[in-house]
Order: sequence, then structure tokens, then C-alpha cells
Amino acid sequence: MWSDDSGDATGGTTQSSIDFYTSFAHERPDYPALTLSHEISDAGVEAMRNGTVRTLANAGVQLLTVAQCIDQEPYDG
Repeated sequence: MWSDDSGDATGGTTQSSIDFYTSFAHERPDYPALTLSHEISDAGVEAMRNGTVRTLANAGVQLLTVAQCIDQEPYDG
């Protein structure tokens, strides 16, 4: 189901996730993708929220939730 994986669940660092998404933003901003990322630390979540999301949005990447991608209501779990 996922087209790309940041690798953070298999030992990748927060910085490697940031680098993955920065590269994605610069090299493939129009590529339709469903990427997978599991940030597991507060520092990782903050780095992704404060850096990566802005980088992707500034590159013109349309950010959607999985629920939006499959035209479903999000669950509250």
C-alpha cells in the first residue's frame, strides 16, 4: 500500500527522515505517493512537524491524511 518508506522504523534517524522528505520535496514534488513514517520520539515528531511538513508544503506537495486519500471519515482511536 505504501509507495515510499522513510526507514525510521528500521533504525533510521530523525535526520534521515527529514533528509528523505526534503529530497522527495525537491526531486519528486508531483509524484503521487503514500509515504510511511513512524516518528517515535517527541524530538522526532517536532522535527518532522516543524521542518518536513513546511518543506513539503513549500514545494507544492499536497498533504493529505490516509482517510482523505481513500475518501473515508477519519477514525478517532
